[in-house]
Amino acid sequence: MQDLKFDISAVSDFCNFLQDVACILDTDGNILDINNAACFILGYAKEELAGKNINKLHPSSNAIDFTALCELLKAHQPASHAAPLVTSTNKLIPAETRFFFGSMFNQSVIISLSRDMSDVRRTQDMFSKIFDQSHMMMAIMEADSGKIINVNPQFERMLGYKKADVTGMRVTDLLLATDIEKLIALKYVLEKNGFVRDYELSLNSTQGYITDILLSIYKIVIQGTEYHWLSANDITSTKTTAGLLKNLLIQTQLIADISLELNNPREIGKSLAKVIAFLGEHTNVSRVYIFEDSFDGETTNNTYEWCNTGITPRKQNLQQIPYSTIPSWKPILTKKGKLFSCNISGLPEDIKKALEPQQIQSILVYPIYIDNSFRGFIGFNECTRQRNWPVEEIDLLRTVSNVIANALERKNFFEQLQENQFRLQLTIDSAREGLWDWNIKTGAIKYSDFWCSMLGYAPDEIEANLGTWEKMLHPDDKESVFKILNGHLAGERDYYEAVHRIKTKQGSWRWILDHGKVIERNEANEPIRALGTHIDITKQKETENELVRLIATKDKFFSIIAHDLKNPFMTLLSLTELMLLCYDDFSAEEIKENLNEIFTVTKSTHTLLENLLTWARSQRGDIKLHPETLSLNLLAQETISQQSTTALKKLITLHNDIPVGINVYCDSDTVLTILRNLVANAIKFSKPDGIITVSAHDDGGFVAVSITDNGVGMNQETMDKLFRIDVHHSTEGTGHEKGTGLGLILCKEFAESNGGKISVSSIEGQGSTFTFTLPQKAQN
Repeated sequence: MQDLKFDISAVSDFCNFLQDVACILDTDGNILDINNAACFILGYAKEELAGKNINKLHPSSNAIDFTALCELLKAHQPASHAAPLVTSTNKLIPAETRFFFGSMFNQSVIISLSRDMSDVRRTQDMFSKIFDQSHMMMAIMEADSGKIINVNPQFERMLGYKKADVTGMRVTDLLLATDIEKLIALKYVLEKNGFVRDYELSLNSTQGYITDILLSIYKIVIQGTEYHWLSANDITSTKTTAGLLKNLLIQTQLIADISLELNNPREIGKSLAKVIAFLGEHTNVSRVYIFEDSFDGETTNNTYEWCNTGITPRKQNLQQIPYSTIPSWKPILTKKGKLFSCNISGLPEDIKKALEPQQIQSILVYPIYIDNSFRGFIGFNECTRQRNWPVEEIDLLRTVSNVIANALERKNFFEQLQENQFRLQLTIDSAREGLWDWNIKTGAIKYSDFWCSMLGYAPDEIEANLGTWEKMLHPDDKESVFKILNGHLAGERDYYEAVHRIKTKQGSWRWILDHGKVIERNEANEPIRALGTHIDITKQKETENELVRLIATKDKFFSIIAHDLKNPFMTLLSLTELMLLCYDDFSAEEIKENLNEIFTVTKSTHTLLENLLTWARSQRGDIKLHPETLSLNLLAQETISQQSTTALKKLITLHNDIPVGINVYCDSDTVLTILRNLVANAIKFSKPDGIITVSAHDDGGFVAVSITDNGVGMNQETMDKLFRIDVHHSTEGTGHEKGTGLGLILCKEFAESNGGKISVSSIEGQGSTFTFTLPQKAQN
């Protein structure tokens, strides 16, 4: 802006021609002169204002900052001040003042021109009154950007927005997505005609409601700037009324379709998935789901789920949900009949805590009752907005929920029926019983699949008649079986039961427990129909035969043990009797020899009894293993210490070659028994000056422990008899020591009970090596 240079009188004359209030000021804002209009409008004489500050003409709250004003003017920037003028009678006149920078007599001055805005204000007040009090929804937006700059109270009431919320928003932000293209089309009409009238659109409210409007748009110009003035009537109720009948027809058809879909209990699972999809698409909610409770009612599982486009499925994470984590949920459903909220913020804290992570904003849930018991619920979630549930939609969902509950009740009944049939079949199959159903009059017999399969046949490979069964019976059993069967048919027995052999397809014989009963007789008491089962007892028969064999083996073993115990006692009796009768005739040397013999026999008998008692305890299961990680070197050293005296008498050397760091996982008592018996056995069959070595090496997760001697050794025939309870084998040691072989039997049982095994290798005349294995760590 150019600085102005002028003569004061010329300026005064020019200003007097103006109808606006004009003042000439110095740079501090002091009045140098005013024009005639200022005198007339403000009621002041020129002399009254001369030298006064311009702020005298404005309210104190609207004082002008002249320092800032001068800076603007010096920078050639426009400067104005919107503030009322104060008259001499203190009346306020709406005004807008503009300032210009100039010079006069080499002195800087400022000229202010104030325009009376009363007419403009009255026009604005009138527009504002119409705008604010209109029953129509109104808004003003910028023509170029489309941003809203003002809305009336009716706009706020209809859509629930505050003026501050929508200021700066675009109308497109409030429209349904489907209506945005409509608004774009309206712009063309507006540009062409300058207005648009009665165009139908839909807006979103803050509560999630959809408000249908009839929209008109006009171009207006305010102070040279173009704006768009929007006015609209709410036609929601009109459209709702028109749509109610249509919705009622649609809902009636939907309920009929759902009922028809759920009619087949065999397909309820697939049908429910379709039904909740129907409901989701019809209501356009975010998610529809069904939860079914556990048998005890303590937890619930999401069994069916439908999700709208863009909604994250939750079913996988909503399994085995304890009701205890949401204590308010079930009581609300059972007492109020539904859980309903347009805004979940009003729900109990425990429910909000469960729903918020799922981004649920609105919810409607109905309980499911089966046999008058709460068994779950069906729910509808809205995750994208707060949903206003129309009454007719709530009624529809309640009705459909009842239909689904009835379908689930039928499904539950059908599943129970299937479960009972399955249990019956499972009971029959698990009992491994083949069923037969005999029409006695015709001779036809129906065999179950398992009856056929236990004999190696397919169901269609057996002729269904009595003659086929008779041919399959073992010849030695046929007479006794028919005698029992005919006795039952004649009424002499309450039921038929026989054990017999029957031939399989492969030609082998199976032992069968065959039992049945006549279930229908005619008036003459003649049998008409009988039912029965075949049970394969072949394994029981084999076990029975094996038990007989084992008993016979043990009887033989005990007779051997009795013989081995009897002989030492006979020796003891003979020696003690001889010493008693001829004590005076014996020399000291002879008495010592006899006592030594008695000691040897007694020790051998004690070892036999100790092994026999230990074996008996193991057979009864009285020996409980307590495995732990142990040092194998220490176990071997303990055994060698115990056997050192016996070895010394025969001048035999015992070596422990097991490294200190080798550990095994075993029961110490049973392993010491193995070591003691094997070392004693090596001493027994070693010659004087012999060497016995206890060693060990890694064996792939196990440790192989070996007891090696350079004694008499044995041949293969002798080795084959070792470790067997059914074979009596006893060989005298190099010092005429007696034995029964029971110690080696114990070694085998204890090695296996610790998870290992035992073996022997020997060369006759060179010595033997007994090896057993033990795990290094606990076995899975």
